[in-house]
Amino acid sequence: MSFNDRKDLAEELQGLYKDKICLHLNRRTKKDPEISKHRFLVPKEMTITEFTHTVRHRINKLNPYESVFLMCRDYMLSGNESFEQLHYIYKNPDEILYLTYIVENTFG
Repeated sequence: MSFNDRKDLAEELQGLYKDKICLHLNRRTKKDPEISKHRFLVPKEMTITEFTHTVRHRINKLNPYESVFLMCRDYMLSGNESFEQLHYIYKNPDEILYLTYIVENTFG
């Protein structure tokens, strides 16, 4: 999808859903498990912690001892940040917020 197509799509969706933000989520490395869905419309007031819970349920083959961390432009995101804050700071020129996730073993 070209830049102009992505920008048009994001503007159209934001026109329809004024209280939501367009988000694209990718895994950071090939060793991280694949997620079943990559594009999301998230409420502006949703926090990173709430979205991480959603991501955990969408990742295939995630063990209970593994944790999911979300990053934007190689920065680890704080759990209490809202997507409205993140979108204002980190959005791309196409109006889409691009995040990556990484899965780490927390108990060893």
